[in-house]
Formats: sequence, structure tokens, C-alpha cells
Amino acid sequence: MPLLGIENCCLGAQTFIIMTLGFFFLHRRSAMALSTSTFSSRAAFPKRSSVISSPRCDLQSAGRTLRFSRNAHQVISSMPSNGIAEEEIYDDPTEVVFSHFHPKKNPSSISPTLTPSQNKSKPDGRSNCHPLKNVFQVTAPFDPTGDQPQAIRQLINQLQQGDRFSILRGSTGTGKTLVMSHVIAQHGEPALVLCHNKTLAAQVARELRSFLGKNAVELFVSYYDHYVPESYNEVTNTYVGKKSSVNQDIDAMRHRATRALLTRQDVVVVASVSCIYGLGLPKDYLEASTILSVGQLVESPEAFLNQLNSMLYNHEPLDDYYGRGHYQYRHSTKNRHSPTSGELFDVTLWPPHESFPLKIQLTNDNIQWSVQSIQQGHAQGHSEIASSTYCLFPAKHHVMSEDRLQEACLTIEEECNNQVKEFNAQGKSVEASRLQQRVANDLLMLRETGFCSGAENYTRHFSQRKAGEPPDTLIDYLALHGREWLLIVDESHVTIPQLRAMYAGDQARKQRLVKHGYRLPSALDNRPLKEHEFWEKIQQAIFVSATPGKQEYEWSKRKAVEMIIRPTFVCDPVIEVRSSAGQLANLLDEIRSRAKREERTLAVALTKRDAEDLSDYLNKHGVSSAFIHSGLTTHERAESLKALQSGDVDCLVGVNLLREGLDLPQVSLVAILNADSEVSTWYFFILELAMILRCELHFSQFRVNI
Repeated sequence: MPLLGIENCCLGAQTFIIMTLGFFFLHRRSAMALSTSTFSSRAAFPKRSSVISSPRCDLQSAGRTLRFSRNAHQVISSMPSNGIAEEEIYDDPTEVVFSHFHPKKNPSSISPTLTPSQNKSKPDGRSNCHPLKNVFQVTAPFDPTGDQPQAIRQLINQLQQGDRFSILRGSTGTGKTLVMSHVIAQHGEPALVLCHNKTLAAQVARELRSFLGKNAVELFVSYYDHYVPESYNEVTNTYVGKKSSVNQDIDAMRHRATRALLTRQDVVVVASVSCIYGLGLPKDYLEASTILSVGQLVESPEAFLNQLNSMLYNHEPLDDYYGRGHYQYRHSTKNRHSPTSGELFDVTLWPPHESFPLKIQLTNDNIQWSVQSIQQGHAQGHSEIASSTYCLFPAKHHVMSEDRLQEACLTIEEECNNQVKEFNAQGKSVEASRLQQRVANDLLMLRETGFCSGAENYTRHFSQRKAGEPPDTLIDYLALHGREWLLIVDESHVTIPQLRAMYAGDQARKQRLVKHGYRLPSALDNRPLKEHEFWEKIQQAIFVSATPGKQEYEWSKRKAVEMIIRPTFVCDPVIEVRSSAGQLANLLDEIRSRAKREERTLAVALTKRDAEDLSDYLNKHGVSSAFIHSGLTTHERAESLKALQSGDVDCLVGVNLLREGLDLPQVSLVAILNADSEVSTWYFFILELAMILRCELHFSQFRVNI
């Protein structure tokens, strides 16, 4: 039974390699991706900061404690049921985008929406919205079996004994994700699952959601559909400005993740390595939030709208289309013949973390304004959901007061003057003039509108950090107020080297911009965390991989927890080598035979154009097919994977699909085509795949000259 096809023309005789299996799980297992650079010794590894205190687990407003049901903060819409294919090794090199800043109204100076008696802050200065204590509950339809029970016991024992690093080593099909779910549930603390690309992150999040169905499992990945970073080429003397396209749906997932971390305790965030980029100040984000409750007094509708503006929500006129982060309002009068005549003020607000808008109605009984009703939107054809309370968060992660904005402008201007003097002293008048003009334009926009293009390069000034200090990231949301949490590094042999590479690549690009006067030196602090900064923030971590790297073994004090038994009885694949003569007809027959058994096929082509042409060929010959590669948008790639899993197509054609970290149990056949152009690469990959899956190789009439 076939699965993997390769052409080789070393001797003029081409071949077609096929490998077949009952249920095939594709994982990225490239030995070449392992990094050889590690810390010299465990003693050199940085120590983590001590835990300060445990978080509060209730919400307080109007001088009383409010306890919400779990459903009150349950995310309405789930993440896509399919993965997001991505062919690039690394995520987008920058994550910070200041779409908006705080408008020119200081929240402390505007009339508050809540009356003074209702807007009480806590003695410790925390916001109104705090994590609720929820209990993790595994909802998997099956119990742990094989090596899973002992793996769970060993990992929990190591965590309870205070081990900072543990290793879970298991081959494909042993049930590592189920073990992760049970460990998270028994450990009882929020968890961050770190993956090396969007595809794997989406797949892991979907699996964890199926195992932890009653808990919050959120996805946090880079939200760019298209991204070209700002850069300068010294060889060609060419400057390229930043170009990007933000996916609003993925941005909503990011907001759901931070909202869940601030309102729940039973949270698992599955993230790509983009989570180590700056994400604004979590304390400012939390302090800007507010609780709305039915019957709550409101000073005036204008004060309520001012508070929405201070939370970075934008007003859109009635009857105009509006999206997340916007609001509309309507002022009307009640029936004058009614004994309770008065005014109505309806606000339709779309929080960035919700799937549908929120409707808030204010009423005036001729004495004072109050919140009459709060209704959460629902899908078309369903009635709206009435709520007695609602915790509202800002529309953007980067929230900043007017006073801080003005202070930042002064420090930016001071840094610019110093850098211009330094350029002039070095005889670089062109660079000095360029920098002075660019910064002056940015300051003008910041002071007038609170926003400018490339504002993320001034984040050090906005957050009032010192030079070289690390930015606030998603990790700071996890550890807010000293909360304990658990890190799980999936495919650690690939993910850990990425953490190291992110900072180096970012700095190399920005140093050229600073050198030639396109950016201030403070732009270097708009960066991802350095490797040691990241690990200093980690309390406890579990490395999950079939082939852990040298670095993981050096950090762990114990032997790896082994998982060998496959409780799903996944069979070892059989690899066949077939002649390329008539390979397309052969491929059509194989796809059709599997379609009759409701099984799927992957076909791997060499280039994007080959993938598109092969997909068209299959469709013309009556085989439903789709293609996937980096040229598609995030949602287009997601839809292609969803079509394969749901059975809408029988074959998915792509490039490097075997290295995308895909878990596709529906796939029973993989065919690799046109491998003669990269025969040595495929040769080592097949050998590695054979070692991982312990499969037998049949190289009939196949020779490789290396």
C-alpha cells in the first residue's frame, strides 16, 4: 500500500516512492533543524524570579463582590476547527502594531461613567476585572492507557517536587497531547503551550479543546496575512517601508486569549513564538477595563461614550458598516403616554474578543441615567443573550493616557536631538537630516492624532522603559500579580532554537535602519525577548518532543519520561518505490481507491506552480482536489485543510506538507513528486522518517549519488 513518491534521474531511470499507513500523523522532525549552540553549563542558566503572591479570583464592583458563572466569561466563538498551514520557518519578525493610541482625553479628567461609589478600586491598585477560580476538567471520551498513566504520574510528581524542567519524549501516536491535558488539569495552573508555527499551534489548540472542553483553550499567533518589514539594504542603497495586512479574526483570537487570562484561572493558551514580542502593558490594559451591570448608575450618555473613547473604541455613524472595536448609538424618547416616560440611549458595541456585537441600553427616569439592559449578540436566527453583568476590555492592547503620550513625545524629541548631534559629529549630515525630518513628522502626528506610522518603534518611550529593558509580552499577562503558570514547549527540538533566532534576526535588520538614520536607537528596544530574558520568566516547563535536543537534556535534572506504546494501534508505514512511468495515472487510481474508504491523500510537489497545476489536473480527471502553499491567505489555507478533513476534497496538494506539523488522521496516502531536483534532501528526510516510524524502505532501482 503506497504513500510516498520520488523521482530520481541519476541513472536515467526514474522512480516513484509510495508509503501507506492506516492513520498517518505528520510531524516536523528535521534533524537539521536542531541547534548545536547551547549553554555551556547548567550553572550558567538564569534563575527565575520568585513568585510574589497568588491572584485574586473574584470580581468586585460597586463595593461588593460579584461571582460570575463560568458561562459569563466563556468565549462565544471558538477558533477555527482546522489548522493554518504555513510554509515559512519563522513567524513574522515583528508583532507590535499601534493601530490607535489613547485619544486626547485623559480618563482621569473626563466624567466617569460609573458614579464614585461604584468605581472603587482595590487597595492593591488592581482593576475591576480579575481572574475567576475555575477548575480544569478533562472531557476526553477515553481514559489514559498504554504509557500515558505512568507518564502523567511522573510529570506531576516532578512538578510537585519543584523540578523546573522536565522532558516528555514519545514517538508519533503515543498520545502526548492527552498526557499534556491531564498534566495541565492536575497541576491546576494556567498553561502556555509554545509551538514553532501557526499550523502546529492551531492543531494543538483544537486537540486540547477536545480534551479540555469545559475550560478556556485559546490561540495566540501572529495576526498578519501579509507582512513586509521595514528594512534598508546597504548594498543597493534601498529603503523598503513596512507593509502589512492584519487579519481581524486572528486579532480577535489574541484578544480572547488575554481576556481569558484576566478573567479566568482555567486557561490554556496555545501560542507561536510570536508571543515573545511586545504586547503593551498588561497593568494598563487591566486598569482600563470596567464592569457593566444592569441597574448601574451612569452620570450621562456623553460620559459613557467618553469612556468608550478612552478605551480606544471608535464611533461609526448609524447605518454604516462597523467592525470590532467600534460602536454606534441612538438617542430616543420613550412613549410620552407611558406613566414611566423618559429617554432611551442605545449603544451597539463590538468588543474585539466577541463574535457578535454587544447591545447596551441606558435609560433615564427623569432623575438619573442607569444601565437598563445588556444583551450579547448571537448568530442570525437566534435570540440575543441577556446578561446581568459584563466585563468590558479596551479595543486595543496598547492603552496609554494623554499625559504619558506627551511625556513620551518629549523624550523622543530629546533622543532625536542627541542622535542628530552624534551624526553631525561623525560627518553624516544626510543621516542627521533624514532622522530629524522623519522624527519631526512622527511627533506631529502623535501630538495631533495619537498615532503615527511605525509608532511601534517608540514603544520604549511609551512604556517608560530604560534602554535595554525587556518589553511586556503575553508572558506578563500569564504572570500578572505573581500568578503561577506552566510552560509546555511542543516540538522543543525546533521551538527552542527559534526562540534564540528571533532576537538576532530582528536586531540585524533594525541596526541597519538606526545606522543610516531611518530610526532612533530606541527602535532597537521594540524587539522580542532575548533567550535568557525569556527563560528568566519561566517558572516550570515541560519539553515535549520525539527527539529532544542537547539543551533540553542539559537543563533537566532527571531522565526523560518515555512514551513508546501507541494505544491507537497506529501501524508502521510501508514505503514503496515505484517507477515514474505513468505516475499520474497511478496517483489517480490510489486517490480513488482511498476515497471509496473515506480516506484522504496528500500530494507533495516541488514548487507552488507545480502544486496548482497538479491540483487542476486532478480536478479535470474527476478527483476533487485543492492546493495549499504560502501564497494563500491565512483563511484560504485554513479552508483548504478544513475541506480535506471534512471530505469535501479527497486530495490536498502542497509544498513541504510533511514538515508543517500537521496531524491528519484522515490521511492514509502521501505521494512525493518531482524529488529529483532535491534528491539529497528527500533522501535524508526519508531515512529520518524511517527511523522515527521504524518503517521499512524499499529502494527498488533507486540510487542516490551524494
